[in-house]
Amino acid sequence: MEVTVRKLFERKIQEIRELQDEVLNNSYFSFDFYNEIIEDIQRNNPSIPRNKYMRFQLLIMLYINYLHFGELLDGDELLCFDEAQDYNEVEYRILKLINNNVIFNLYGDVNQSILSKGITDWNTLKKFINFKQYNLNENFRNTKQISDFCNEKFKYNSLSMGIIGKNVEYIRKKKVNNIILQKINEKKKIAIITKNKDDIENIIPINSEYTFYGTIEDVKGIEFDTVIVFEKKMTENEKYIAYTRALNDLYIVVKYF
Repeated sequence: MEVTVRKLFERKIQEIRELQDEVLNNSYFSFDFYNEIIEDIQRNNPSIPRNKYMRFQLLIMLYINYLHFGELLDGDELLCFDEAQDYNEVEYRILKLINNNVIFNLYGDVNQSILSKGITDWNTLKKFINFKQYNLNENFRNTKQISDFCNEKFKYNSLSMGIIGKNVEYIRKKKVNNIILQKINEKKKIAIITKNKDDIENIIPINSEYTFYGTIEDVKGIEFDTVIVFEKKMTENEKYIAYTRALNDLYIVVKYF
C-alpha cells in the first residue's frame, strides 16, 4: 500500500499544480475540492482507511491551502525532524513552501531507510534547500564487537566508542528459548526481531516484562540489552537496524530447525 499511496499522492500534487488557476480563482475550494481528490484516491485504492486521516491527506490539504492563501503569515522558524530519512522529497517541499523562511534540522540515517517513500540520498533535497551536512561517525550505542561486525558486514566505517563485549553469534532457532530464559533470569531486556508479524506468530513467546517481540518498524529508535534477529528475507537496511538495536549481545538466527 505504501508505494501505491505515494504514487497517488505525487500524481495528485501534479494534478493540483495543473489546476492551480482554478484553485486560486475559486473561494469555495477548501473542502469540496479536497474531498473530490481524496474520494478519487480512495476509489482507486480501497485499502486506504476511511475512518482516519493519513499523513498524505493532511499534506494535500496543506498544499491546496498554500496555493489559495500563500505561505503562513506566522510560520515556523525552526522545524526539527527525527528519523528524517522516513520523509520524502514532496513532504519537505510542501513544508518549505508554507514556511518560507524556516530552518530545517534533519537528524537521520539513510542506512536506516526502509520505507518506500523515504530519502535514500540527502542530495535529493539540495534541489530546493541549502544546507550543511554533518556526518556523525562515532558509534556510542553498541559494543565494539557489534560495531565492528556491522562495519565488516555492511562495509561501513563507523568509529566504535562502545565497551568491549561478546562476539556476535549465529545460532539455530532451537537455542532461542534458552537464551531468552537466561536473559530473563539476568533481568536483561531482550528483543526478538523478525521481518514481519507473521514471523512472530511462528515463535512460541515467553512472556515477561523483559521480553519484546516485534518487527523492524516496531523497534526503530529503541535499544535493548540483548537482541535475537530472525534475519530471513530482511533487506540489508533492515538487518542493519535490527543488529544495532543490541547494546551488548547480538544473536542472529540462521538455522530455522
